[in-house]
Amino acid sequence: MKKRKTGMKFFAGLFALAAAATTMFSGIRPAASRADDENTVGALDVQYQEAVKQNDVATMERILADDFVLVTGNGRKQTKADLPKESSSGGYLPGAYT
Repeated sequence: MKKRKTGMKFFAGLFALAAAATTMFSGIRPAASRADDENTVGALDVQYQEAVKQNDVATMERILADDFVLVTGNGRKQTKADLPKESSSGGYLPGAYT
């Protein structure tokens, strides 16, 4: 029984430490609002679609995450490496997968 109390004290202390750290460091970077996030995603979408039209592979690669995977409506998977190739061949049309 004594071990259980020690374990509970340990976890309670760990929780208190985590809560203190969260409170202490929460002011380092203010959280973006939902509207800010929506505006950022919308702007990136416009930039990406324009990059596809212009075959601007550098911009497309800058915008997409390295682990990006698109699954189309028919179940076909495409990675970050696949999309610029398709764009240059004319196989990818912006907005075609929405």
